[in-house]
Amino acid sequence: MSGEVTKRFTDVYPTEASFEAEVIEFKTIFDKDLKILDTANLIGSYGSFVVILAEDEGKRIQFNTGSEVIMAKLKIAKEEEKLPLMAKFVERKSADNKKTYYDIA
Repeated sequence: MSGEVTKRFTDVYPTEASFEAEVIEFKTIFDKDLKILDTANLIGSYGSFVVILAEDEGKRIQFNTGSEVIMAKLKIAKEEEKLPLMAKFVERKSADNKKTYYDIA
């Protein structure tokens, strides 16, 4: 172990995203085609969430959501190195109990 540099926790598990982009509210981009460039899965005081770096008509934006459906789909896309991808964020109703949830299409 002599000479090895021990990584900091934040090097492996970041506590904030460092995208250089305008921060916007998640609901302002519903039903818009966006190019998803990158994501960062983080844990905050209210649980897990994802920060999304996207491009909207050539402008770089970032926003976040705690939607488990969106987080799971974006995690897979990033792990499989499929980004960038065109996407649209939508609001859906579950078939069984009519609850609203957010999805990515």
